[in-house]
Amino acid sequence: MENDLLDHFLQTFQKAISVEMEAMRTALGPFEIGLTNGELIEQERVDSQPIFVYRFAVAFPNDKLVPQVECTLRCKESEHLVTLLQVEAGSVRLRSSEEIPIDGLVFTLMIYPWFLYEKLKLALETLDDDQRFSVDSALALFGKHPTRQQERPLTLAHDKLNSSQLGAVQLCCDSSLSFVWGPPGTGKTTTLAHIVAELLEQGQRVLVTSTTNAAIDQALDQLAHLPQACPRFTANEVVRLGQTPNGTFGVSLGEVIARCDRTLLDTLEHLTQRRRDRAGLAPQCRALLEKTITSTAQIDLFASSAPSLARTDLQRVFSPLLSRYLTALPQSSLFIYLGRRLQRLERLISLYDERIDQVRRELLQRESLAVSRARLVLATMTNVYLNKLLQTARFDVVIVEEAGMAILPTLFYCAALATDKVVAVGDPQQLPPIIQSRDAFVRRAMGRSIFAVTVPRPLESNLVALLNTQYRMHPQIGELVSELFYEGQLRHGQNTDQREKLAAYPPYPGKALVVIDTAGQTTCATAQGSFSRFNEHSAELCTQLAHMAQAEGLTSIGIITPYAEQARLIRGRLSSTGDQEAIECSTVHRFQGHERDLIILDTTDASPLPSGVLLDDHLLNVSISRARGKLLILADYTYYQRHAPRGIVCKPVDRARPQACWVTASF
Repeated sequence: MENDLLDHFLQTFQKAISVEMEAMRTALGPFEIGLTNGELIEQERVDSQPIFVYRFAVAFPNDKLVPQVECTLRCKESEHLVTLLQVEAGSVRLRSSEEIPIDGLVFTLMIYPWFLYEKLKLALETLDDDQRFSVDSALALFGKHPTRQQERPLTLAHDKLNSSQLGAVQLCCDSSLSFVWGPPGTGKTTTLAHIVAELLEQGQRVLVTSTTNAAIDQALDQLAHLPQACPRFTANEVVRLGQTPNGTFGVSLGEVIARCDRTLLDTLEHLTQRRRDRAGLAPQCRALLEKTITSTAQIDLFASSAPSLARTDLQRVFSPLLSRYLTALPQSSLFIYLGRRLQRLERLISLYDERIDQVRRELLQRESLAVSRARLVLATMTNVYLNKLLQTARFDVVIVEEAGMAILPTLFYCAALATDKVVAVGDPQQLPPIIQSRDAFVRRAMGRSIFAVTVPRPLESNLVALLNTQYRMHPQIGELVSELFYEGQLRHGQNTDQREKLAAYPPYPGKALVVIDTAGQTTCATAQGSFSRFNEHSAELCTQLAHMAQAEGLTSIGIITPYAEQARLIRGRLSSTGDQEAIECSTVHRFQGHERDLIILDTTDASPLPSGVLLDDHLLNVSISRARGKLLILADYTYYQRHAPRGIVCKPVDRARPQACWVTASF
């Protein structure tokens, strides 16, 4: 029966992924990442085929830079197929079967996002191996296998947690499947850190994974500052896989290896430098040899002496003392010396290559050992199915942060790595997985939140722990969020003094929640060649409000709009005044997981266009719950009442009206 279920899931996932890949090819181009300072670091032959390995500098780490991904390296008019071998701090290593000209050139690395889905399909095909995977855990996550409950006393003190957070820790210890529902500002990541620390103390081996490096970094940051978890860091029991621009608290794989195997790393660095020096000498020696051959040929042809090589030329490949001696030799003798020198250099390079390969193999073994010994591993979900170091790794517990945003096939694969427990952490009322295809089958098979699949009525499920006290938002903003999206279940933390101080800032000092009705005074249009909308007057008003707040001392300001074109328009206005970095403006997705003292929500829509469809419940929730102290909502209320009286904009405005400051904009 379970084999039939597994086959059904795998066939469904494979079909959906194939359709989604076609949609991605149609809708998306490749991701482009700029590379500079290229250098050839290895050259060898494998099965008579040439292999070249290059290192390039990369300005900013990127979630799309994942080892073992095939990419295209573009320079001017040439393109080269390469494989991304390794992502390091500030650099990447690429393998190519052809030599790439790199002198002084700037490259673009083009990553085709559907390639990751190809790898995911291959990973899913391995799930029928009962010796390697715990498919029961994956089926349980999707509600197709019974869960186990066993009360276990907590072994650590969690004094700083509130009752709902403590209840979440207890549920994750007692149940083989648990969902931690963390609305905005309820301390979801803090609770996650306590769950991890408790499970580690109970002897469990834990994998923490998520869709983004940012979520992994936030979880790691909380753990690193948790006293109960600190001993794990110093004992090399924590390993963070993948690259990030943020601090890793000494637990990146490279840092762990550096602590445990410093001598081996120093040996590799020394050998690599020596090899690089010799490799630099070889072409110079070859050039001198060719020059000597030419000179000797001139003597034979004209029976006259040809100019010998200068001492400065010889000093490129010989010592100064030997160079002085060689300049006095006849060309034929010099030719012999240069030939021997070139042979020795080539032999040395070959020997260095062999030794470097040996050291690198030893390092790979040490890396594999470090990961296998780790009690806690943190990695993105893409890394989980791509990284060779995790291909044979298994865990007692798999914890998925931001689980509601993860596509279902990846969740299924990651859950199958858990022999005992699966913990899904997230918020079903925030952003769902991002899917390109409009196909209903694909959206059902890939694009639903795991909460909707397994616990569609989360408040009624004994598998769900709701974190019910929010500490981020001013109570007026928090109450609006609670009523709109959480059935009034959210409480508000007692420490509201700081939120009141933020609300006291202009614009509209003393008001935390403000509705600004543009009242038919603006017009909306679409950009040429695009369906994305913009509204000149509301963009100007947003810019003025943000500048006003900044001038009075607010330094954390965000402007959110449903439309990319409106965001570009506002950013352009901010850039003209030099405020683009101080005041962030973007569409909703960029603000997921972040918060600001002041949020300005520009709904943008107005006549003569009909009401747009980009803003839904999830996006609206993310938008307004980013605000700590002040929330300004710009909307043409009469327009929305006429076009969408029960729509997503009228709902919060109507709910907010009794306690909000209501003003009519003037232009």
